[in-house]
Amino acid sequence: MRSKLLLLLISILTSLSVYSQDTIVRANGSIILCKIQREDSSSVYITLKKGGNDMSTFVNKSDIASIKYETKQVKPRVQFDKITIGLGLGMDYGGIGGSLLIYPQTNFGLFLGGGYALAGFGYNVGVKIRLITERHTSIISPYLIGMYGYNSAIVITNATDYSKLFYGPTFGFGMDFRSRRARIGYWTLAILFPIRGSDVSNYIDDLKNNHGATFSNDLSPVAFSIGYRFILN
Repeated sequence: MRSKLLLLLISILTSLSVYSQDTIVRANGSIILCKIQREDSSSVYITLKKGGNDMSTFVNKSDIASIKYETKQVKPRVQFDKITIGLGLGMDYGGIGGSLLIYPQTNFGLFLGGGYALAGFGYNVGVKIRLITERHTSIISPYLIGMYGYNSAIVITNATDYSKLFYGPTFGFGMDFRSRRARIGYWTLAILFPIRGSDVSNYIDDLKNNHGATFSNDLSPVAFSIGYRFILN
């Protein structure tokens, strides 16, 4: 008796496992309850339960709006921006300011940033390379960034005539943090590495030796950037 009950239980569990329901929502709004067996580049192959019998068929992916598996939801692809305006803090924003970013291609963007850089007006022009694919689904998008413009600010508090900005290349990497629902914009963070020439250290030495200037801190070899980008397109 126990063996028969055990066999019946195994049969029921196996049946539930085999015929667990996946859901396909077609582009026209109709719903298909099925078991998805496999997929290829153009079709989804499924098994339907009809009249107690299994029927195998397929659905063209071009006719599918979304797929919901029994245990997981297929994540939608992230829609990436083409034009944004950003407000933030960092060299790519000219110090404390804003920037315009345009993507001629999904992975390759060009930007211009300008703002207040403590010792005057700072600017940077550069490129941003998103490390993503067409099937990217994560809300986090890594990127590389390179620019030319202000990368050092020497500020003399009691003698502003000696305050000065220096220009050169800066490189770095960062991440964009998106929300799947919000289409207004997204946060972005970066770590930057300014490439400074000897003219910066020479100027600091001259201020110390010939003008009696003192500095409370040295220039950091690493800088940070944080901002929020508003999506225009």
